[in-house]
Amino acid sequence: MLQIHDIVCEVLSGVPLFTRADLDINPGDRIGLTGPNGAGKSTLLRLLAGELTPAKGTVVRRAGLHIAWLPQEPPRAHDVTLFQRVLAANPRLCELHGRIDSDAAALADYLELDGPRFESRAGRALRGLGFVEESWILGLAELSSGQRMRAELARCLLSGADLMLLDEPTNHLDCKARDWLEIELIQPGRTFVLVSHDRAFLDRVTNRIVAIERGRVSDYSGNYSDSLAQRELSEQQAWRKYESAERRAAAERTAAEKRLQLSRKVAKAPPGVRQCRDFYAAKSARVARTARILLERSRTTEQVGKPWEESPMPDLDFSAVPRAEEIAVRASAIGKRFGDRTVFDNLTFEVLRQDRLILAGPNGCGKTTLLRIIAGDLTPGAGRFTVGARVRPAYLAQEGENLPPEQSALDLCVAVCGDETRVRTMLGCLRMPAEKVLRPTQTLSAGERTKAGLARLLLSQSNLLLLDEPSNHLEMEAREALAAALKRYPGAIVMATHDEWLSAEIGGRTLKLGDTIET
Repeated sequence: MLQIHDIVCEVLSGVPLFTRADLDINPGDRIGLTGPNGAGKSTLLRLLAGELTPAKGTVVRRAGLHIAWLPQEPPRAHDVTLFQRVLAANPRLCELHGRIDSDAAALADYLELDGPRFESRAGRALRGLGFVEESWILGLAELSSGQRMRAELARCLLSGADLMLLDEPTNHLDCKARDWLEIELIQPGRTFVLVSHDRAFLDRVTNRIVAIERGRVSDYSGNYSDSLAQRELSEQQAWRKYESAERRAAAERTAAEKRLQLSRKVAKAPPGVRQCRDFYAAKSARVARTARILLERSRTTEQVGKPWEESPMPDLDFSAVPRAEEIAVRASAIGKRFGDRTVFDNLTFEVLRQDRLILAGPNGCGKTTLLRIIAGDLTPGAGRFTVGARVRPAYLAQEGENLPPEQSALDLCVAVCGDETRVRTMLGCLRMPAEKVLRPTQTLSAGERTKAGLARLLLSQSNLLLLDEPSNHLEMEAREALAAALKRYPGAIVMATHDEWLSAEIGGRTLKLGDTIET
């Protein structure tokens, strides 16, 4: 279906993201694309989609190949309804659908193309992804970014594409919608390349893993767990090869040193021997020559590079976080409406000084709205809401849209704590590559922007963190690092997330919007 050969892709600075990449995509391939943030996963998808041209190498697509592309960022709010946007998966049916009430010929064509059946499939997709029927008539501008992403996912699934390219399709899905998507993706005839950092999801839907790490693209058969086993075996073999080469080189150096010592020893004639000095000098020269041969062999033997080792992360210091009141936030019967739509109503809860409060519920239920109310960006439409006098909230938006695009991660964080060493330590703990800390945030990947925003919050001396889907776009290792940082953080945390693993790691209570707080 599609083939790339000897691809080199460069970032704006001319530094290659990856080199000598080769990949064949065949019908029935269900490929999971993995790797650290900024390794080039989204870039590779854009190359496959034809949105980017590689610096070197070739991309060959089968004639007439139909590709559906789901980018990582939410789409613009088009002036159409949710249902119309999903129907756009079939442009001809979408065009006819708008005329069937007034044009008999359009209705006939619509029926001939089996439009009602396609509408039924669209409805099943929307329901499967968590949309209630009342929301289908809403304009995209009325939807949250997560809802718009789910609408785009439904459009891709309905497009009938030969190849789907999906960049983190599970980011905005709750557990029920994720289960539905898994069933859809493993249907016969599906071919896709998807980026995901959800290990269980990758295990259930993929039959190949392509990993991008440290500029190399590696291809593994099987699902994610299979790829880990293959990678571990490869790493063990690499270490054995390296250690064997090191032992051999050390043995040759030791043997050469012993022969040099012997050469110096035999160069001197024994005591009392005054003749045959040339004999001993020649003997010493022969031994020294053997030593030089061994040294030269150790230098000219093919060098075996040392396998990669992950550096241990330093301890985090949160001593500068000030102590807040015992009750940091108190809400009594608050509600919020946008126009005729009630987001939530009669919501009562408290956030204590060291609380861990998880906001749960489907997309569009008001989690982001509630975070923005606590942050002071919005005011509730009803009820009483107070934040403690010594409470300093800090808010991380879902897509990092509240980060200045022209500033680097280092500048963002130094501005709030003033200590460059602490900043670099925190960014390192969150797995931000050292070469990325000076780049403008607008040039970073979504995951790297999230890391920059998280580092700024953790260094800001705020004692109330408001996190909107903080693990979206983060690779597995970064999620583990984030969980470790949040567990050590001494202030309160209010977090909206669908990441069950992260919720379980940091513990605390769950607030289901419209329901009571449950421990």
